[in-house]
Amino acid sequence: MTDFQNQDWLPIHKPTEGKLSQSDLIALQASFGGKMAGLVLLANEGNGALEVPPGIGLRHDVVAWVDSVDAGPSLLDQLTEETLLPALDRLRGCSAGKPKYARLVVRSSGNLEDGTESGFPGVFDTVTGVTPDTYSVVRAVRRVLMSSRTENVQAYCANQGIPFSSIKMACVIQWEVQGALSGVAMTSTNNAVCDQYVLLNFARGQCGTVVDGKSNNEIVFTKDEPVVAVSANCRDFDSLFWNGREPFKEFAERTEAAPFSLQTLAEVVRKCVIVERLERFRRPMDVEWTVDHEGDIYILQARPIVHHQAIALQPGM
Repeated sequence: MTDFQNQDWLPIHKPTEGKLSQSDLIALQASFGGKMAGLVLLANEGNGALEVPPGIGLRHDVVAWVDSVDAGPSLLDQLTEETLLPALDRLRGCSAGKPKYARLVVRSSGNLEDGTESGFPGVFDTVTGVTPDTYSVVRAVRRVLMSSRTENVQAYCANQGIPFSSIKMACVIQWEVQGALSGVAMTSTNNAVCDQYVLLNFARGQCGTVVDGKSNNEIVFTKDEPVVAVSANCRDFDSLFWNGREPFKEFAERTEAAPFSLQTLAEVVRKCVIVERLERFRRPMDVEWTVDHEGDIYILQARPIVHHQAIALQPGM
């Protein structure tokens, strides 16, 4: 088993030699959190079919150091020199020759986050648009850490029967993808009638609008080939899909490739189904994704669906 407890940071891509064992994954989640463990799985076990933005994870002990930074410069200097500088150098190496990577996103990765029993969806902060320097990264990591100590988190823990003191906050630092179209996919529900469908909720731009529940654009696709849209409820069709002047049925029959075409969304569905069927998951998944301005599809995170909701098919297509 890999000793993750003595590694301050790990790359998302190829963190170890060879395939991760189940004991490796348990140890990885304990030290680097659930989100990091999920991203490592997506990046390394998707047989090259899943694109995950390059990044690194900071162990929860390292993140805890940030809470003591105000006590004096020595600890910050130690954190910067021994951990952040090598980690950021690794990130810069991943961005070489890729001008699309200019800013970082710092995300929570709690030890109980994105698990099969508790997901903590939207409970902790994510900091976007972080400049890739140590000062900005430390500030962002501190903000994520502080977000794990709020009354909102205490209330969530109480509701789930989780001891508040058991939370350990690690962080994931990745290159931020400038999404042209972003969303969340629910690959299944506990309603057996709907297990053949995938629900996409999406919006133009970054994924924050969808995660915050402010998007009203939904399309239901079949899960198996041929992947086709069977229902739609989109308030922003005019801005999302060309000029939106033609009836949806006629639009759906078009074959031209376009950044926001149904073909693109169908490909998103195919990738989300790959996530669901990975050997380590094999269960309904909540998948966050984005399509950049070049049409490349990225998987930003994936968590098991803990609380199921049935997909309601919208008539009218």
